[in-house]
Amino acid sequence: MYALMLAASLALPSVVAHAQPLPSKPADPAEVAYQEGKRLYDVQEWDAAIAKFKEAYKLRSDQPSLFNIAQAFRLKGDCQGAITAYRTYKRNFPTADNLPKVDKFLGELEASCPKVPPPPTPALTEVPPITTPIDPTVVPTEPIVPIPTEPTRPTGPTGPKSSTAAGRTKRIIGYGAVAVGGVGIAAGIVFAVSAQNHADTASAGSGVWDPHVQTVGQNAAQRARISFVVGGLALAGGVTLVVLGRHDARDHGSKISLVPGSAGGQLVWSGRF
Repeated sequence: MYALMLAASLALPSVVAHAQPLPSKPADPAEVAYQEGKRLYDVQEWDAAIAKFKEAYKLRSDQPSLFNIAQAFRLKGDCQGAITAYRTYKRNFPTADNLPKVDKFLGELEASCPKVPPPPTPALTEVPPITTPIDPTVVPTEPIVPIPTEPTRPTGPTGPKSSTAAGRTKRIIGYGAVAVGGVGIAAGIVFAVSAQNHADTASAGSGVWDPHVQTVGQNAAQRARISFVVGGLALAGGVTLVVLGRHDARDHGSKISLVPGSAGGQLVWSGRF
């Protein structure tokens, strides 16, 4: 029995516990940019190193990045850039341990850096005054005062001009009404033809009643009647206005007016003979 148990234990596979690797911490972008700037700084690629240090400073605003920016500007030979960076460093980190070194670099740069002259001020040119010589032979004369005249009285609304203008307006409106009447009558003819076609279709004797055809035909007939009535009224009114306009142009003083009534309105014409 003990032999069987020993054999079974030997036959079981051995289980070995393997430690799982811990997840790697993501790289800090600021630190990556700073280390890249240091490598570029070591090989004296100043512009690329300044760009990387600026990238790191934008991400974490630390002392080393800003100080290295100033150092790279100084070693590059950019006096103004180095001075600006050192002054920014002193302003942002007033308790830094390396401020004496910064002051030393600033003093050397300010003493050796060439001063940028201010832009020259444009000189003002004096314009001599313009003087007109006076001819002593010319005697000044007094200004001529215009004599007031009696104002012209405007022609009243009953004068010949107003009659002519009124006749022209009536003729213009009359021509427009005649055109509208012609369009209305033409539309009535089109609708009447459409109504007749649909009526012929409905009565073709197919044995199947189509309500849609009947409805369309009835609508076309109704539109035809309306178009004939409107077109006829517009045509009659337009002809009347044209006649009256020609009559007014000959200064007969004719008038046309619309008088409202209980059943609608009446077109009334009056004139002198």
